[in-house]
Amino acid sequence: MKVCFVTTSFPAYQGDIQSPFIYELAKHLVKQNVDLTVVCPNYKKSKAKNEVMEGILVRRFSYFPKVLQTLTEKGRIADFRKNVWSLFQLPWFLTAMIWKTCRESKEVDLIHCQWALSGIAGVIAKKLRRKPLVVTLRGEDLKAITNPLMRPVFKWVINNADYCTSNNEFHMNQIKHLAKQTRVIRNGVNTAVFKIRPKQAMRKKLNLPQNKTLVLFIGWLVERKGIHYLLDAIPEVIKKHKEVEFLLIGEGHLYESLVQKTQQHNIEAYVRFLGKKSQQQVAEYMSAADILVLPSLYEGMPNVVMEAFASGLPVIATDVCGTSELVQHKVNGLLIQPKKPQEIAQSLLTFLQNKQLTNKYAKAAQQTIQKQHLTWEKCAESHIKLYKEFLR
Repeated sequence: MKVCFVTTSFPAYQGDIQSPFIYELAKHLVKQNVDLTVVCPNYKKSKAKNEVMEGILVRRFSYFPKVLQTLTEKGRIADFRKNVWSLFQLPWFLTAMIWKTCRESKEVDLIHCQWALSGIAGVIAKKLRRKPLVVTLRGEDLKAITNPLMRPVFKWVINNADYCTSNNEFHMNQIKHLAKQTRVIRNGVNTAVFKIRPKQAMRKKLNLPQNKTLVLFIGWLVERKGIHYLLDAIPEVIKKHKEVEFLLIGEGHLYESLVQKTQQHNIEAYVRFLGKKSQQQVAEYMSAADILVLPSLYEGMPNVVMEAFASGLPVIATDVCGTSELVQHKVNGLLIQPKKPQEIAQSLLTFLQNKQLTNKYAKAAQQTIQKQHLTWEKCAESHIKLYKEFLR
């Protein structure tokens, strides 16, 4: 079986941590004997335009001289409203992606596009090559439904896909009326990396305090992750529980303003900005921590929650989109409303003041991964089953 992935985001080189969920799916499809080619951008930091990564044939396209490319350099499509240069690059990007997709899909059995924007190239290649097309929606792209300029393009992609998939029911329900066929296929988690390790040993290795409760945030430092609401909650928390430290993993354009906010709240002693970390490093911090907080304003089916669960961490998360399909309120974590620092603070204090409850939810969190079979092996099997429906 020969499949062509088309994606706007993929690791720039072997070991890069960008879009690990796309890479994990690709890697596990190859392990199950899928002949896979990935069409993706050639980033500034890419080391080769064409390469093989763990059996995945990677074919990168350039749309501008590397020094001028900024549209996808942060692992996602740049915000056109804030950067006119990004908007100018878009037609060139699409042209290059379409050309590369049409070229690389000539000999494949099926085209599978990640995100709706990649689906533009997928639909054109489908019509040219007469290949079946699967489009996977991953959350952020569904915002196009409410954008008057992007809505017609989004509908055109969905209407022309043979199958639309998503990793959560919430988003699938939004596009069922537009799609020919739909299916929910959950992402997985790498349980060989994300697992329970001796907490104190991990803290010693990472130079973290042994006697404090460690609260973890992992994600882009951008508006939609709601990180500033977490910082606003901290003063209320430390009034009642001072033996706590907040570890923030990630990078983004809000970094400087977030640092300023910690100074304004006088909470610098309780917050560490750790920057970007590798997948292995993230797993170690999860093993060392006690609680994960995800205060997002918008999500798909957040992989960071699955990774936390596999690491034995209870989660406090906003009840948005597909998150509640993972986090069961008062079972394996706590669900809160977005933009509510007071709810973040109260939920944190619930855990901080009741160690027994925290341990109970932590155990239930790990069991969630086992009960729902949230592994990349299972995810790849489900995709192959879908592919075979086209190829019978």
